[in-house]
Parts: sequence; structure tokens; C-alpha cells
Amino acid sequence: INVPAGALPDKYGVAGALSTLGALYGREGNYSQAIEYLQRSIVLYQELGGTGIKYGYQQADNLAEMGRVYK
Repeated sequence: INVPAGALPDKYGVAGALSTLGALYGREGNYSQAIEYLQRSIVLYQELGGTGIKYGYQQADNLAEMGRVYK
């Protein structure tokens, strides 16, 4: 398959978008949707980072946002 660069969403971009959507849903009071998007974002960042902590900041930021949703 010969797919041009940028033709498909990359995991990092999708993870960032899910994080943003989760934060927005949390601010709107749709807490279950917020948690779902934030958890999906964390999973993608974990897949990208492998066994290291390359995306640890993004994961921590999502966890902090989940804490704000649960407050």
C-alpha cells in the first residue's frame, strides 16, 4: 500500500484530539464522555511510548484532567 503522508490520522494526533475532546466534555458537564475520551487518549499515548515514558507528560496531563472531572 502506498499511502501519501498525512492521508491517515496518526496516533499522536488522534491522542491529542481525544484529550482535547475529553477536556471539553468535562467542562460541559458530560463527565462519562469526558472520561471515555481521556482514557482512550492515555491508551494511545501508552502505545506510542512503549515501555518508556516518552509521552509521560501527556499521560499525566490526561490523568490530571480526569481528576478535575471527578472532583
